[in-house]
Amino acid sequence: MDKAHKTKDLIKLLPFEKSFQEELATKYDTMDESEHYVVDQILWTTYDSLFEMQVQTNLQIAMEEIKDGKRKMEGDLYPDVLKQTQQSFDQYLMSIKDDSDLSVTKEELNKIIKSEGNAQN
Repeated sequence: MDKAHKTKDLIKLLPFEKSFQEELATKYDTMDESEHYVVDQILWTTYDSLFEMQVQTNLQIAMEEIKDGKRKMEGDLYPDVLKQTQQSFDQYLMSIKDDSDLSVTKEELNKIIKSEGNAQN
């Protein structure tokens, strides 16, 4: 899979409104390399931040389960929680599409989309 396809997959996966996803994916095709780089950095930073927040949430849940006797402490907890998070993260992202607030990320991406559109005129 080439870089553009990976980025477009990430655009679809992150919890943005469908219309914004479509606009960003379409504009991405016409962006220059420096704009691609900036968009890629913003998207991956967002993905990584959401993933890390989910890992921390899952760690809290696991610790509560241990405290309540619903889970046994076997070995190192972090690798288990990390694996669990990796397995379910895409589904998690899909579930937060309607109520996730990524306004700062969206604003940064919109600036790039708008400047890209002006550069072509």
